[in-house]
Amino acid sequence: MDFTYTLKPWKNCLWALSFIFLSLVAHAAIDLEISDSPDNDLQLTLKAISSAQHSLILNIYDLSSPEIADAIIQQIEAGVSVQILMEGQPTSGMKAAARGIEAKLIATMKKVGAKNRLFEMTSLATGPRRFRFDHAKYTIVDDQALLIGSENYSPTGNPNPGTIGNRGWEVLIHDPSIAKQFHAIFASDSNVKAGDIIDRTAPGNALPGPFDPVPAAAPIVNHRADVIRAQSISVILSPDNSLAGLIGLLRTAKRTIDIEQMYVYNDWGTGSAMGSSPLFQEIVKAAKRGVHVRVLLNDEASFPHSANKPSVSHNLPTIQALNHFAKQNRLPLEAHMINLSEFKAKGMDYIHNKGVLVDGNRVLISSINWNENSVMHNREAAVVVESPDAFNFYENLFSQDWESSSVNLEALPGSINPGTTPHPRTRPTNFDCPDSIELRVRVGELNLSDPSEKSFKVISNSHFQGVFNREATANGCVLSQPDTGLQSSSTHRLYVQIYARSDGFKVFALEGYTPESKIYSIRSLIPSPQSIQGTFRAIVFDASSAAKNRLGEGFLQIR
Repeated sequence: MDFTYTLKPWKNCLWALSFIFLSLVAHAAIDLEISDSPDNDLQLTLKAISSAQHSLILNIYDLSSPEIADAIIQQIEAGVSVQILMEGQPTSGMKAAARGIEAKLIATMKKVGAKNRLFEMTSLATGPRRFRFDHAKYTIVDDQALLIGSENYSPTGNPNPGTIGNRGWEVLIHDPSIAKQFHAIFASDSNVKAGDIIDRTAPGNALPGPFDPVPAAAPIVNHRADVIRAQSISVILSPDNSLAGLIGLLRTAKRTIDIEQMYVYNDWGTGSAMGSSPLFQEIVKAAKRGVHVRVLLNDEASFPHSANKPSVSHNLPTIQALNHFAKQNRLPLEAHMINLSEFKAKGMDYIHNKGVLVDGNRVLISSINWNENSVMHNREAAVVVESPDAFNFYENLFSQDWESSSVNLEALPGSINPGTTPHPRTRPTNFDCPDSIELRVRVGELNLSDPSEKSFKVISNSHFQGVFNREATANGCVLSQPDTGLQSSSTHRLYVQIYARSDGFKVFALEGYTPESKIYSIRSLIPSPQSIQGTFRAIVFDASSAAKNRLGEGFLQIR
């Protein structure tokens, strides 16, 4: 069945109001599969593509991953109907690898049959462009499921296991109504009658060459994505309802907001150092009403710039302005920039994410950068997922990234003194730190399917126990124990850190080393106001990986 999707300018107000309605509509529980880059979004993307039985619809800004291209080609050859909409004029030009992949896809589509289409959105078509860029990133599977996220289908957006990749979030939503809604959007956006679309599979619209050969696809290790439930899902689109949707999400916050973004521009063209962006203003308003807000932004030094086109920083002024407001008004607001050296040491290139976490149960998964162009002029797509399980998954990743960050408080005259990079184990607390604790941890049988995780067999079915004493030189609750048999050298110690989250939970984390110097982390969440005593469920993670792969479960006994 074909769907049409049109939106007249006079309907913008009604569409913006629909965000509020959609957020309040309760659905039957929706199954989700969640992933992140660089950990396992490639595996989830390949799973979604290969699961199609009848149709695949993809809207993507950059398709340069040979693994994803191979998976699509296999589906075309298997008789699955495939339609693709690509941005024909990305900001830095179409990569040679992307052009080669596009040419191979077109050739395969033409060989198999007319039901397959590859569209480009470009100013080279017959009419003016409707959107500055087609920057959305989603795939529709059989009109039954939607894969959507922050990452392009590129070697860094969907990286192979063990290779460097961006930080991003992606989710596969098993819900026909959401899938069909996006099918209608795709049908409208890819309509050649709009004047800004070229059908590259139609006669006379051949792609100009020559093309670089498509790189060989690497073998993929199949990692399982976590399957969880969502209570509701709402849709945000740029430019249709993006500003109203993002502001509406921030205004719902009562306790906490965590924002992880590639960009947040504080100035939308007025030249105001203190922030003309409505999203910037909404962050400050949330903090003023008592919401605890953390903002983590990319370091723009991660992007190369030529000598004749120097970098213009946007994130640093935003961080400085937010911290200025926080200091001047005693707001529960803190803004950091990622520490690139620490980030890269964990296997990540830079923050490409466009995510938000709210109040322990809402997650924004999005392609929308927080500048005026993305919000008001691009085609972008996002979902707000209401799910405590999704929140916990992505909040854990956010907290890890927050560890690898610095705060720079310079530049606004007369405001505050320069900040320093925090100790990676330091956490703010709002309770008295114990001077010592007695700890016993029982770890269960770890299901280690990945050969690279064999080092962790040493902690499978193990017990840890002993007294941990507070470190006099550490800020926050950091306790340690002398070297044990599971440490590879006298310089490797067992650490305990305890910190309070702004949503009321305390995090208790034990970190140590296997004999091969792999770092493990055993973590529990302790509800407030419960004391740090008793027996708690614990999760065991591989803290050596960028995304802390989950290894198994155990129990903490704290006295």
